[in-house]
Amino acid sequence: MDREGLIDTIKGYLYHVREANDCLIVYQSICKAVSNRTDEVNLSPGFFNITLSACINAYLLELAKLFDASKNRGERTFRKLLHIIEQNASLFPVEIHSEFVLDDGKVEQIIEPFSVFAEIEKANCLIYSMHKEIDNLLGRRDRGIAHNDVRYFIDSKKIENDYPITFKGAKQLLSGVESFCNHMLEALCNETVICFSENADDLDCLLRNVSIRNQ
Repeated sequence: MDREGLIDTIKGYLYHVREANDCLIVYQSICKAVSNRTDEVNLSPGFFNITLSACINAYLLELAKLFDASKNRGERTFRKLLHIIEQNASLFPVEIHSEFVLDDGKVEQIIEPFSVFAEIEKANCLIYSMHKEIDNLLGRRDRGIAHNDVRYFIDSKKIENDYPITFKGAKQLLSGVESFCNHMLEALCNETVICFSENADDLDCLLRNVSIRNQ
């Protein structure tokens, strides 16, 4: 793989991070609206209930795709990315050069040592330290989202007890992928990617306008 191909691959991973982040932002916006703008939400409760379920399922699916344990060579998981980067370590510099404009207008350059192997090791440590959360994530996907496991078909709440996932743990996994990918991009092309859409949290503005028009 050449340098441009690796950059495109890393950006592809960050696209999926953004998709997951946006789903969580919308989910949390609706949860907030249910408490703060009850009258507006009750204008279409079915829509918001369906959207809540769809957003949290999409969020968990995107996260599960990143941390899937599949050994299928065609799938793009976080582990596969670590392998790709390790195989192409020669494309990375040993130093990262950054420039900052000071208050007096002068430009200061900072040179930091960079080791792609050290970054891969940090990422592997994240996967190892959070293996329980990853197992629960994949279990939730396989038995409750992607398939109808007989144990949870009637009582879908039971799966939340058998495969608990906290927002803190899920966010930690996703931010780990985001941080790693952006650090790789910074080393390759001095670029980073913002991993959320600009207007993903504009629900409150929308419902506020509904409230004003109904007055």
